[in-house]
Amino acid sequence: SAFVYGQAIGRGKHKLLFGVTLNGVCPADCLDCPFGRTIMTRLYEKETDKKLTLARPITPPELKLALTQAHATAVQQGILKPNETFSAGALLAGDPSYNPHTAELITTVAQIPGCDSCRWSTIAARTGHNVLDAFKLGAAQAKRINPNHTASFQVSIHSTDHQQRVQHTGVKRLLPLVEIAEAAKDLHGITGRKMSLSFVLHAGSVIDPEVLNRIFSPDDTIISLRPIYSLTTQAMNPDTLIALYARLRADGRDVVYMPPSQNDTIDGQPIELHNMRAQSLLGL
Repeated sequence: SAFVYGQAIGRGKHKLLFGVTLNGVCPADCLDCPFGRTIMTRLYEKETDKKLTLARPITPPELKLALTQAHATAVQQGILKPNETFSAGALLAGDPSYNPHTAELITTVAQIPGCDSCRWSTIAARTGHNVLDAFKLGAAQAKRINPNHTASFQVSIHSTDHQQRVQHTGVKRLLPLVEIAEAAKDLHGITGRKMSLSFVLHAGSVIDPEVLNRIFSPDDTIISLRPIYSLTTQAMNPDTLIALYARLRADGRDVVYMPPSQNDTIDGQPIELHNMRAQSLLGL
């Protein structure tokens, strides 16, 4: 497919290769995602006279070809040495929840020469194929095929409150937190790595440590916190953020704080790509 291609990122010691597909819009509409349904549709229809359709799921052969091409390009450009290992990911126009090939995609990446790790992320939408089961199946198969390959997984929960999860993702049918916790335990048993539970931070965020403690074990999960700046949210109070971080650490949790990029700002405030597009589309 002309819409599937590879990309190499040379930052850091361990290089990252991406298989990318932009053949449509994701069924989800995540607040923090540059490929969210609302923004992508409005941007596309603003620049063309066509309607943006839902993304076609990428297939394992397409992802393999994209990553193989990305590796060749990275070596040619001096980003990678010929025998240097690398990590791989997939920037898919469509959450893995909507792809029936997810387990096969994970297995495919594990078989690419030189690829020692990969990372997969989902909002855990409830669809015709359970993405958490696919993660577990793919991880187990990848480990059998290539014991030296490490697969890691993230679920973008965004909130401990179901209704806010719906608001953040634009998806009404989401897998329950209890099911995500069970998958985290199973994946830790398969890969030895903790699942990342991702939360975006803003003034209205509902992240209840008591709910996390009741459902998720710190033995198999990591908490990832990332502030967002959007047209529909206000920034979280710094004191609130510090208190949340301190409480999570006091509960024995591993916590990763991901500050927004300072490269792009509006009135001195860092702003995400998603929201930069929103600003542009609204003529601000």
